[in-house]
Amino acid sequence: MPRPRRSRINQLRTQVWYEVIRAKLKKETAYEMDAEFGTGTDRHWYKYRAGTRVPTKATLAAVERVCPGSRSVFDQGPGGVRLWQALASPHIELWDLIDLSFPKLQELRRVGLAGIAQYAIEFERRLIPQQYKSKLDYIDHAKGLQRNAIYLAHTTEEISLTPEIAVSVIAFWRLCSLVLFNMLSADYLLSGVMAAMSHGEIFGPEIDELLRKYLNDQLREEYPVDHNLKDAYSLSSDNPMTGF
Repeated sequence: MPRPRRSRINQLRTQVWYEVIRAKLKKETAYEMDAEFGTGTDRHWYKYRAGTRVPTKATLAAVERVCPGSRSVFDQGPGGVRLWQALASPHIELWDLIDLSFPKLQELRRVGLAGIAQYAIEFERRLIPQQYKSKLDYIDHAKGLQRNAIYLAHTTEEISLTPEIAVSVIAFWRLCSLVLFNMLSADYLLSGVMAAMSHGEIFGPEIDELLRKYLNDQLREEYPVDHNLKDAYSLSSDNPMTGF
């Protein structure tokens, strides 16, 4: 499957970069942002807000001097997490990002395919508290009949959907989508993260809304989950690939 289109990633990273700078400088409008950086017009920063113009290296450097840390947002992701890699790196590089949340699990992958299957199971188990497992039904959730247990556990502080975990889950989802492996589980994990984003609970309201829209509109277009779920629905509840 193709990687997400680079132009769309650049649009997203520019919009996120803009929002981080705007919030740090406590500005409200693109005009205020443009005035802050010297031109006094709305021309460039309006385009950065919309993501239709990507900042040059000179612009990134100039803004970094005023707003330290902003360059890292554009190059890596908000908070320094490797969000853009999770969204756009080749699939062969995604394991490194998945390992960010639970680095000790990577030992499982060194024993071949069986270890990779076990890794997927353990990755999910760390994000779904044990008391939810007997009640969990992927199919009911996909049909809108059940709340996402991962997000529910997050709201009760039994787990914490941190930016690092969000990056790992996105990378895990993309990797599973390539091989149609454990896809139902991966989609459930991503749904939990997106539920937290819909409430602005991962990177903050403005950034989460931009990212949630991207995941909903773009990533699922590139990696059509509906097709993958149809295949995954054929898995029985005791199939080891599902983790239950």
